[in-house]
Amino acid sequence: MASRGKLNGELVHPVIEPVRRNMAKLTSTLATLRDAQVESYLVINPQVGEFKDDNSVLLDFCRKNNGEFKIIPAILILSGTDGKRIVSEIKRNVPNAEKIALIIWKNIEFRQEDINALNLQDKDLELFFYRVPDRAIEQFTTENKMLIFDGFTKQSKNADYPEYDYFSDIPLEYSEGDFHGFGDFQTIGEGYSESGGPVKAVAIHLTYSNKDGYDVIECRHFVSGDGAVIAERYMNALSKLINFREQHPNLFIDSLGLQGLVDLYERKHFPGLGVLKKLSIMHHIETIVSLVE
Repeated sequence: MASRGKLNGELVHPVIEPVRRNMAKLTSTLATLRDAQVESYLVINPQVGEFKDDNSVLLDFCRKNNGEFKIIPAILILSGTDGKRIVSEIKRNVPNAEKIALIIWKNIEFRQEDINALNLQDKDLELFFYRVPDRAIEQFTTENKMLIFDGFTKQSKNADYPEYDYFSDIPLEYSEGDFHGFGDFQTIGEGYSESGGPVKAVAIHLTYSNKDGYDVIECRHFVSGDGAVIAERYMNALSKLINFREQHPNLFIDSLGLQGLVDLYERKHFPGLGVLKKLSIMHHIETIVSLVE
């Protein structure tokens, strides 16, 4: 999307949590975002993947490149983290960063002295909150508060997805809660997995704004039946999507992601399940942007 000029740098700022020590892909991704004038957040203390136990390479990368790549260093704040130590870590690890983002993750154990330390720290502070009580959020004085939510109801098996389900109304309501912005986990959900298991059914997930239901965001799931090989299941799910779109031509926006799915169907091409996930995410991002532009 960024390389094709379809990522609005005024509205969209990716939060990237690296999981691989090979920095080539991260470097090329950040370069593409920079060229598209998109500022991104880089988590410098990942909690999954190959940096979980040693993030020294990532810290060094951030110190050397945060100016070149329009990076805002982001720190995951987990339950029980000491606020004063966070401020000290910020100043020691990313001293040249003008802005810092703290992603407060399911944290309900803040002491007042930790909140005070963060409120008084001398860098431009942006705070992201995921599953944090409102009363705790209100204690932070920064105006740059962002709300993270997980609207995707993940099923243990693809075959268990319903035809559609509720995703969220936060993109329509977030400003009423004194938030400057919001973010989500797209159409994959919060959980992280190194690799998927065996696929018995293929599912394609597309979000849309329900104009007949107060404009809330819903997610429709196109799930395949049984097939002898994965490519047959993939084409079955894709056919269901195409047929549904023909019957409801105005439900989904005409996104790059959806255009990519239509192109695959017309060419009868199976590029792998990873491409389906990428196109679903692209469609979701464009859908959300279309609601807030």
